[in-house]
Amino acid sequence: MQIHQLDNGDLMLKIVVAIPENELWLYQGDNIARIEKSLNWAKNNPIITDNFEGVIQNMEKIHDKNKHK
Repeated sequence: MQIHQLDNGDLMLKIVVAIPENELWLYQGDNIARIEKSLNWAKNNPIITDNFEGVIQNMEKIHDKNKHK
């Protein structure tokens, strides 16, 4: 809220929306739409937690492939 004193002494209260500087990027370009798209993808593609061994095997394959480069 901003308060301005008018020439006649009256006070004018002005409601403002303040966006913290570290959140300004959200409102630039299509960032909000991109975040919403990502959230929808995450909602429709739940984390699979029952294949831990498969994940480890994939990580080992990637590690071995990169080690031989």
